[in-house]
This record gives sequence, C-alpha cells and structure tokens, in this order.
Amino acid sequence: MSGRNATDKIVPLGLGLCIGLVLVVLVKVIFGGDSTASTGAVAEAEAAFAHKDYPTALNLLKPLAEKGDARSQHDLATMYKYGLGVGQDNANAQKWEVLAATQGYAKAESALGAILLNGDLGVQPNDKQAMTLFQQAADQDDAAGQYYAGFMYGAGRGGVAQDDDQAMTWYLKAADQNNAYAQYALGVLYANGRGGVQKDQEQAVSWFRKAAQDGDEPTKKAAIQMLASIELEQKMVTDLLSNLNMHQLKMLMKTMSIMNCGLPIGEKYSMTNFINDKVFYNTPWPQAIEIASKIATSKCGSAQAKTEIVALD
Repeated sequence: MSGRNATDKIVPLGLGLCIGLVLVVLVKVIFGGDSTASTGAVAEAEAAFAHKDYPTALNLLKPLAEKGDARSQHDLATMYKYGLGVGQDNANAQKWEVLAATQGYAKAESALGAILLNGDLGVQPNDKQAMTLFQQAADQDDAAGQYYAGFMYGAGRGGVAQDDDQAMTWYLKAADQNNAYAQYALGVLYANGRGGVQKDQEQAVSWFRKAAQDGDEPTKKAAIQMLASIELEQKMVTDLLSNLNMHQLKMLMKTMSIMNCGLPIGEKYSMTNFINDKVFYNTPWPQAIEIASKIATSKCGSAQAKTEIVALD
C-alpha cells in the first residue's frame, strides 16, 4: 500500500459506507491484533473456501473483517456477492468491498472497479471512478487491475484518452501474471492487427493458447473458438492461393491493396474478408478490381488512397 492514508482512497458508494469505514478503522486501531495470527486465519479460511467449505470460511473471515482486515473484507464481499455460505446480499457485498478497497487492498480495488464499470450489484455505473480504482490496483502490480487498465486505455474510457501503447503495456503486464483475460485480449489484437500492432497470426495463436490454458470456462471456450477460426482462415487462404497463377495472384494483390485504402494488406481488409465478400463472388479479375476501386472511393474517405496504389498489372 502507498503512503496515503486509508481515508485518502476513494469511497464511491455513499456516506453510510464512509461512516462504516471510519468505525472499522477505529476498531482496528483500538484493538490492534496479531497480524501473523490474522494471516494464518485468512489462509485457513481461503483453504476452506477452495474446498467449498463455505460455512467454515465464513466463520473464520467475518470476525477478521469486522476488525478491519482488508483481505478478509474482500473475501467476505465475494461470498456475499455470489451467495456462498450465506444469502446473496448486494448491500453487504458492496459494503465489505468498499471497506477493503478504501484501505488500498488491490484485489478489492479491482473488484470494486469492475462493479462500477459494469453497474453490478445495483450500483450506478461510473467509468471515471472505476478507472481510478483500476489504476490504483495496477500500480500495486495486481493482474486484474492491469487488465482493466489496459481495457480502459484501449477503449478510451474512464477519463483517459484512447492509447494503444498504454493498453498494450498493461495487457502485457497482466498476461505475464497469467491473467487469461489479458492473454485473450492480446490474441484478439494480434489476430486483427489492432491496438497499434501488426497482424500476426503466430502471436495470436500463442496468446489464445495461453488463455485457453489459464482461463475460466467461458474464456477457455472463447479462446478455443478463436484458435479454430484462425486455423480455418489459414486453410481458406492456402486453398485460394494454391489455385491462382502468377497473373491472378497479382490481380488479387492489387484488389486487396485497393480495399485496404493504401495501407498494408490485411490492416483493414484481410484475405478472409475477400474470400467471404459476396461482392466478389464469381467475379472476373478485371471487374473485381473495378468494383474494388468504386468501393474504395467511399470506403476510404477519398479517392486519394486509391490513386496511391502501385499498379501490379
């Protein structure tokens, strides 16, 4: 935790919770407690949680949370959020997550930021407060905070300007800690040539494989689907190119260049786009190039990009 006081942290969910924070901090100061014993009890509670012994976890965590232990507060919030060993309770989930986040506990900051970003638990969405929390967590090397910081920079949300370099920086930091969401995001960027990176199928495949290995079931399923899509795309492109003679290949490259508005081939319009584009179905090459030129006039914003294409006759 940084040198800021607990009360310097943002408390985005109302005065009642701020008062609750003060009471918890006072209890912690007055009664103190053996931090080693607390750490051991939290570890025991998390072991019980991992074995789905939720009643034991709840009994161990609640007294610690009430004494101001931020890690316990975050774990308790998770139990209330999902109704694990206790009735699902949005108000208590919010309360304990805010108390933990306000003490600078990074995992709670990330979790509370996600709540504010998505408008979960009945909370009014607030991108700017969410970004503040994500950045605080990311600065403490929390992988979830780093992933969300990357997402916010990539989308230009939460009061920050869209910045591909910052997005990549934070995604990579999170991915290096085996955050599957960041690994999947990197796979998407490389697969589509977005986020300031060139399209690179090998990099995309590498990141999707890591996401499939490290992710939860939805992330694993999405990563596997992307891997299958890349394999299909590679096969379609191989089949197309293998059936073209040199002149036809040149005509294809010229058409692709026009459709990419003068940018490197694949940056805006890929081989897969061409194969699936009904505009070009069963169209002879001279007509395909003429059609592409007409589309480029509106698609590229002006005819300038079209006229800069190098002729490949």
